[in-house]
Amino acid sequence: MAMKIPGAVRHPHAGIIKSASSVIATCVVVSSILALHAAQVHAGNPAIPAFIEIPQNLGTQWGGDMGEADVQRIGGELGVKWLRIEAGWATVEPKQGEYNFAGLEKHVDLLVRHGLKPLIILDYGNPIYQKTADPADDAFTGPSTPEAREGYARFSEAAAKHLAGKFPDINIVYEIWNEPDYQLFWRPKPDVAAYVELVKATASRIRAAAPGAAVIGPATMSAKTPFITRAIELGILDHLDGFSVHPYRRTGPNGKGSPETVIADYQKIRDLMSVWFAARGQPGKTLPLIESEWGYSETSLPDGAGVTPVQQAEYLTRTWLIQSWLDVRISIWFQWKSGDSPTDVWSHFGMLRVDGSDRPSLQAAKTLVGTLKGYRFVERVDMKDETTYVLKFASQEKEDAIYAGWMANGEAVVEIPSLPACLTVSMMGENGRVDPDKGVLSVKLGSSPIYLIPIISKD
Repeated sequence: MAMKIPGAVRHPHAGIIKSASSVIATCVVVSSILALHAAQVHAGNPAIPAFIEIPQNLGTQWGGDMGEADVQRIGGELGVKWLRIEAGWATVEPKQGEYNFAGLEKHVDLLVRHGLKPLIILDYGNPIYQKTADPADDAFTGPSTPEAREGYARFSEAAAKHLAGKFPDINIVYEIWNEPDYQLFWRPKPDVAAYVELVKATASRIRAAAPGAAVIGPATMSAKTPFITRAIELGILDHLDGFSVHPYRRTGPNGKGSPETVIADYQKIRDLMSVWFAARGQPGKTLPLIESEWGYSETSLPDGAGVTPVQQAEYLTRTWLIQSWLDVRISIWFQWKSGDSPTDVWSHFGMLRVDGSDRPSLQAAKTLVGTLKGYRFVERVDMKDETTYVLKFASQEKEDAIYAGWMANGEAVVEIPSLPACLTVSMMGENGRVDPDKGVLSVKLGSSPIYLIPIISKD
């Protein structure tokens, strides 16, 4: 009978000694590898993780009808470290110059009490400062006048100052707006120059009010929009501590919308940053990448959007594994709990359904955190096939390794070089074992990731 690993429980190989040559080598060199990696990463801001050790890089987003019980589950049962929440400008400042931070403070206090770090979106319009021809647009009007930019900057500064005073030991990450490249959230239409001016007006004031805070953006709804290129050309990098994107993609046949397709997008963004900094006499410099919102909706609509419940679990797992590999410092899964619309695609992203029941994606997330807690990515194993992924993670404390493997398309039995017998943990937490045949370890890989834990009986 298969057994499941609870999200808060470590993998089941504690105390087992490894003896294959590759595993012994891991024990000898892993500490130095991880120390070297930590020394090479961008020093950055104290609010942003300097390196990735699961689950310090993982989080989710407030969503649906949430309460303290949900936050307790996120920080405890799930065991991630980040929760993305909103600070609505019009809500906080209903009258010009009068701020009410009671609701925001309550949310941050709730997070902190349950061991979570806040990533706060400073978002959306305030009709006190700028209106449009259509009153329905006022709530999402992008600040594009000097008066509106100044009002937003004052609000952001006041929020950072207030929270720094209430939570002096917490370094908060602040995100400037949400998806300014998307007409729904920057009306009447996206304006990259206006957005960059907003960042320039706001970022330094947040840091002055809360020296330990980090400022991130541009929070685009895509990782390959021209908006990103133009924002970099306009100098946005000089004002940010981290570069945030929401790399949503549509699902489709042949993995066209799978998490693996983000790899090239991230490389392009890093190349754009490197070129920009090098042209200004700072070769080798870049900003930490942050994925502050991304998920897959469990629904099927006429336009083909959405995935099955099992696919959603697969994509969550693969997203977090890939981003740990690619040094994406914060990975926020959208979202914790779904909304209540049966037809709206955005109401079906949650790890929990609207009735509070768990989707398979929650168990997959708990399995990943429970299996890889305290581990850092070391290397991708060369499988001679770009669509086959075997990632090696290591623990500096335990000096051992765990491998995560899957295929982006299809399934096949593959040979993984230099591995002995392994305990296995499925995506959903079921335990097993695989043994070498004539010295060769063969494992069936498919779209659902599997974890391999090298073992040997004690000498």
